[in-house]
Amino acid sequence: MSTYTSLSIYERLYVSKETIAVVQNDPIIAEKLLEFGYTPDRIAIGESYHADAFNTTQQREDHFGNQLLATKARNELFRKLRGQFTADRRIVREVLDKDRASFQQFGLNAQLESNYERRITQAQLFYQEVLATEWLLEQLQSQFNIDAALINQRIEQLQSLEEAMQAQQVQRAEAQLMTLRKREAMRKLDRWMATLLTVARRAFQDDPKQLVKLGITVKNG
Repeated sequence: MSTYTSLSIYERLYVSKETIAVVQNDPIIAEKLLEFGYTPDRIAIGESYHADAFNTTQQREDHFGNQLLATKARNELFRKLRGQFTADRRIVREVLDKDRASFQQFGLNAQLESNYERRITQAQLFYQEVLATEWLLEQLQSQFNIDAALINQRIEQLQSLEEAMQAQQVQRAEAQLMTLRKREAMRKLDRWMATLLTVARRAFQDDPKQLVKLGITVKNG
């Protein structure tokens, strides 16, 4: 227990719960600590700190898990649409047959954007331009069986990717907020425990058996 603050979060949650239970249920310890101001109400405060720390830690883990799932969904959809977009650009290049003026119209002179948001915008402009160019659609349908319905499907998929990105951002923000709440809750619990352990060492300096009950390491000799 002398290294309480060096323990992991889950270890501190376990140790603090056990220590509080001993203080509440052991009559010798409860009576002695009462002399140092550890009334049932004061102990209940520590109990509430533990409950808050435990709950926020669990909630943080839940939010972090949701963030991971949202990130995975976003990345999988992005990879799928990136492959489709790259293939569709290649096909349109082939149909245009190196017509540089037309390349500019469809954004084919530009490199593929690496940023999520910019890649989506780039793809949306490309598909919208294809959809608005009737002669190109005719060529795509006759040569590659790509029609307006498929292009509209691509545009809808891009909208789904935007929604997946927004969902991931929301989950990330919630996970970050819960991390801050968890840290604050643990800070309160750790501070309360540090005070309790300091008082207990003073109260039972001549009765090391009680310190052992509280999980405090007692040096021999």
